[in-house]
Amino acid sequence: MGALVRRYEVDRRRARDLSVVMAVLGPVGVVIGVMLALRSGQFADPAASNNPLPFVVAGLGAGAVIVGGLGIRSWLAYPDAAFEVYEHGLVRLRGDKRKAVRWEEVSEVADYSRTSWVGGAVSLSLRRADGTSFSATGLVEDPEHFVAAIHAAVAAARESRPR
Repeated sequence: MGALVRRYEVDRRRARDLSVVMAVLGPVGVVIGVMLALRSGQFADPAASNNPLPFVVAGLGAGAVIVGGLGIRSWLAYPDAAFEVYEHGLVRLRGDKRKAVRWEEVSEVADYSRTSWVGGAVSLSLRRADGTSFSATGLVEDPEHFVAAIHAAVAAARESRPR
């Protein structure tokens, strides 16, 4: 892989905070959805009302519980999660597991990263020529720099390939 260029830690504090908020607010959404459904009589006579709002609210609450719970599990299971950018590739570290991809293997980078009120969430899919892919996702510290470094490294590897 060559020399280490930079290590990007997963922003554990932000990941924990978002997961806890979702896990706590999720049940509130479920309760509100059920209460709205009870109040509108949708459980007594489902055909009498076609208002989907109570079920949407309850479904979003249940989804938040699941995503929050998975986030807390990941936060607890991988205290040292990080990405390491090397001269010739990228390594994803989670606990004692390491996955790597070499820049010359990458044929395409699909970038679904976004910045929102919660900060930058990295979501990259590095597609290999053989059809497999390597994902780099999460709440990474300095996400803009991380994404730019990946794009630059893949572009440099493409330029150095024989034609």
